Amino acid sequence: MTLEMQTTLINFSVNTSLDELEMVRTTISEQLVKFPLTEIEINQIVLSVDEICANLVLHAEKKKLADSIEISLIKEENGIRVNILDHCISYNPITNKENNIDSLIKERKKGGIGLILVNRIMDNIEYRIEETYNICSLFKRMKFEVA
Repeated sequence: MTLEMQTTLINFSVNTSLDELEMVRTTISEQLVKFPLTEIEINQIVLSVDEICANLVLHAEKKKLADSIEISLIKEENGIRVNILDHCISYNPITNKENNIDSLIKERKKGGIGLILVNRIMDNIEYRIEETYNICSLFKRMKFEVA
């Protein structure tokens, strides 16, 4: 993907607080409605972003780590990418691929179901660790009309 094929739609930061998650959902939704997406597709992307951010907030609050999360929504030639950047201790949600929701429910295991849904909803999830921060990149494939 060349840089010419990418358009950053919005960049914003929120505090690592559960109170901020509503603003994250609203901001992402407001941008996504500008595209030819179904309500279900918009809700899937918003749910995925919310799940990753909620996990970051919960881990950051417990350990009194990062004070903010940075979110970028990027239109690419063949889809939408959301990059979520944090300065917390590294936690790779991709390695936590529990494929059996039924066993989590049966065992009444707390947590894990949200990440399973994110892995199923999004077409590609990448996680990388840079020098002082982590980036979780969520990608949803879609077709855009050529102008």
